[in-house]
Amino acid sequence: MIKNTLLLLVFFSALMVRSQENDWKLEKEIVLLKEGVWAVDEFNNVYIAADNTLTKTDSIGQLKFKQSIKSFGNLSAIEIINSMKIVVFSEEQQSIGFFDNTLTQSDNSIDLSELNIVNARIISRSSQQEKLWVLDQQNSTLFLISLNRSNQFQEISNLSGLLNLNDITFIKEEKNQLFVADKSGKICLFDVYGSLKNCFNFPRFDALTIKGDFIIGCQNDQIEFFNTKNLETKKLLFPIKGVKECKLSGNYFYFRTENKIYKYTLNLHN
Repeated sequence: MIKNTLLLLVFFSALMVRSQENDWKLEKEIVLLKEGVWAVDEFNNVYIAADNTLTKTDSIGQLKFKQSIKSFGNLSAIEIINSMKIVVFSEEQQSIGFFDNTLTQSDNSIDLSELNIVNARIISRSSQQEKLWVLDQQNSTLFLISLNRSNQFQEISNLSGLLNLNDITFIKEEKNQLFVADKSGKICLFDVYGSLKNCFNFPRFDALTIKGDFIIGCQNDQIEFFNTKNLETKKLLFPIKGVKECKLSGNYFYFRTENKIYKYTLNLHN
């Protein structure tokens, strides 16, 4: 984690606004159906759920495992808890399922209604072991639930009323900090205990991700890096058009367009 953060700090300080001064290198591309969801783990394995199937592709682009997920219906999200546990979320069924690193399904799925979660809409892994954040949209509440079915719970309640966070579209925990963003572009930062630390107002991004102390937004064919420590911003043009999602894993950038995932590296020139 420290190594990755230092690499990003070096990258941030060297960024140039014009992409032609830098070299994007395409490493691989993967076909993704329009309705598919995806995730990348720390080893650069890519997981895709689409057309009632969950697949795992390794770092060089080879398909390693494939599993039917018809019982879950259309999945809304995939979260990588650790190298041996993959979580899938079905908003349609209000349930969470588990797979191991070979995509073998566990039989201990969680029905979120049993946890008094009325309308789960978004999930996000926690850095706390065996825990997961779940947004209950109806109650405007974030729940930190235990995946081993213990009774340990944490709540951040009334996000709409207290912080004017409406139509939340993104949650992510990074370095024991929780980032919550809504459709308007407002992003609030909480500590590990659920106490508010700060809020930032941004333009509405098409996609967000977090890395270390950086909020990384995708909009209008460019990527924007915002340093939450010194409040500096850097921008860089994408190597491709029509980016809808962006993720970072190690030194790699992953961009999702309408029907593909692209894996890139970036060489910076001073």
